[in-house]
Amino acid sequence: MIKEFHAKNIFNKINCSLIFNSDINILTGINGSGKTTILKLIWYILSGNIERIFLENVFFQSLLLITNKYRISLENKGIKKKTVKIDLFDMRGKVLL
Repeated sequence: MIKEFHAKNIFNKINCSLIFNSDINILTGINGSGKTTILKLIWYILSGNIERIFLENVFFQSLLLITNKYRISLENKGIKKKTVKIDLFDMRGKVLL
């Protein structure tokens, strides 16, 4: 179950902190506000297809996804190149990656 998603500087304009309920969640906003981008980012992280973030040219400073089992953190380290640091922890803080 997804508990939280945090993002900084998606396309240098979107910052968000989402805390999910255990039953139903609704993401709303005007066209072009980043709803689909946020959902795609969550899907790419959960499915392990992190490289898709770069194939679709989604630029960000940092992403954090917290589930009931894992905490997955991505930090963009590159200025000119796409270089990402990925951290994966279980909920006890044990490093998995």
